Formats: sequence, C-alpha cells, structure tokens
Amino acid sequence: MAVEAKEYQKEQQISRLYYFDAAKNAKTWRVLKCRSLPGQKKAALSQILAILKPADESPAISELANGKGFAVEAVVPGKMAAELVFALQAAKAAVIVVQDIKHFVP
Repeated sequence: MAVEAKEYQKEQQISRLYYFDAAKNAKTWRVLKCRSLPGQKKAALSQILAILKPADESPAISELANGKGFAVEAVVPGKMAAELVFALQAAKAAVIVVQDIKHFVP
C-alpha cells in the first residue's frame, strides 16, 4: 500500500507541474476566431488560412449552420494577434474575436 500511495503522490505532483506549465504557456498565446463572409465561401477561406498559416499550421474549420461560410479558430502567439487581426480585416474576414487562454498545453 505504501508504494501505491507514493506513486499516487508522484502522479499528483506531475499533474500540478503540467497545470502550472500550462498556465505559464497560456500567457503568451491567444485564441483567434473569425468567419468568412457569406457569398465569399471558399475563396475567403483560402485567404484566411493563408494569413493564419505562419501562426497555426492547422486551424479548426467549421461550416456555418446556414451553409453560407466558415468559422475558423486558431491558437496564435499573442505577439502576432494584432497583426493577424488587421490582415484578416483586410481579407474581409468577419466577426473577428481574440481571446486570452487560461491554460494551454501544446
């Protein structure tokens, strides 16, 4: 039993280290979300992905419920967020949201 208790304590300590590391990593990253405008569909999506590629190789893409565009979500370095927002605006992306991350495990 003593061995099992020590293993459990060790696992708990490792979990805490991951938790604190995730909190530390989160300070330098942001979640960036946007949509392609209705009517632009695939062309706009290609532009959005090209803009985000240096920051996130594989952002999440979802088709909108009405089928008239796409939502894109990427985890990007915080220092690039403002630059990416301006580039996305120029590419006619809509509903651009930048969120802080509480914990991030890459």
